[in-house]
Amino acid sequence: MRFLLKDIFTFEKRDQNLSIADLKQCPVRPHFVQSIQAFYRLSYEGEDLRSNVCFANYPGLRPVFRTVFTHQDLLDYIRLSLQKNNFDMERDAIEFPEQIEEFWSRISK
Repeated sequence: MRFLLKDIFTFEKRDQNLSIADLKQCPVRPHFVQSIQAFYRLSYEGEDLRSNVCFANYPGLRPVFRTVFTHQDLLDYIRLSLQKNNFDMERDAIEFPEQIEEFWSRISK
């Protein structure tokens, strides 16, 4: 599954080149969330759950048992996939792997 960054995040059109810090402030598009939820059978939690008492996003939890992904998980995946600090919202695309284990293994390194 492949998405352009402009199809993942809502952003102001005048700001075509954004940093990872800028992306952190951008809302995720509902259509993208629905696509990822259906594809991976995960729930999306906009906030980072790592400070939550729940173990849903505990780093030591095996990928097969994870049921949610966060905005930070998404940002980590994008940063590690594109391996740069500034992103062209119109041209940069992210390829999401077929298997969710590949997604988790990339961001857990």
